[in-house]
Amino acid sequence: MKLARPSLLSYPDYVGMLDPYYSRNPLIRHYFWGRLSRLLSLTSWNETDQILEIGFGPGVLLPTLINLSNNVVGIGPESLKHLSSICAMLKNEQINHKVNIMNGDACKLPFKDESFDAVIAADVLEHIEEIMEALREIRRVLKNGGHLLTCVPIESGLRRLLRRTLGYRLPRDLHTHIKVKESITQSFHVDKICCYPKLPKSFLLIKARKQLTI
Repeated sequence: MKLARPSLLSYPDYVGMLDPYYSRNPLIRHYFWGRLSRLLSLTSWNETDQILEIGFGPGVLLPTLINLSNNVVGIGPESLKHLSSICAMLKNEQINHKVNIMNGDACKLPFKDESFDAVIAADVLEHIEEIMEALREIRRVLKNGGHLLTCVPIESGLRRLLRRTLGYRLPRDLHTHIKVKESITQSFHVDKICCYPKLPKSFLLIKARKQLTI
C-alpha cells in the first residue's frame, strides 16, 4: 500500500520517533515506512470505516488513514506540547479538519461500545503493562467483525544495528511479541500473522477480528 507521507517541514517542533522515518539513510527510511505499509495491506478498507489509532506517536500514519476513511481518531498518552506539534503538522498538511487527536489511556478508551470498524496499534501493546485490559477496551469499541491491526518488534540483530545507527535506546519492553500474540488470541480471532521483513524477521504483524464468540 502506498503511504501518504507528511513533509518533515510540516512539523513546527521535533517530536519523538521522527528520525527513523526521515533518516538520510534510504534503507532505514524504507524499513520503517515499509512496515506500516505492510501492516495496512493486511486488510481491505472502505471510506465509510471509522478508524482509531492508539499510540499515534509522531503522527506519520494519520495522513494515510485519512485517505482510507472519512473519520479518523488518534489517542495516546501524549503531552500537550506533543499534541500541539501533531495538530500543527495536520494543519500544514491541510487535513486537520478530518482527524481528531487526543490524550488518553488505552485501558480506558473514552468511546461508546462498537464505535470503530478498525483499530490500529503499531508498536504499542508491548509497552502496556495491563495488556489484557487494553485488549478488552479495544474489543469493546470495535464493531462486531471489526479488525485490530498491530505490529510488535521482534528483537533481532538488524533491530539492534538500527538502534546503534540511530543512536536510539529503546525502553525495556514490558511484553515479548510472543506474549502480545498470545494475549490477542485470547480476545480475538486471528486472521493473519506475518513477519516484516521476511528476513531478518524484525516485526510481527497481526490482523485480528472481533467476533461475538471466540
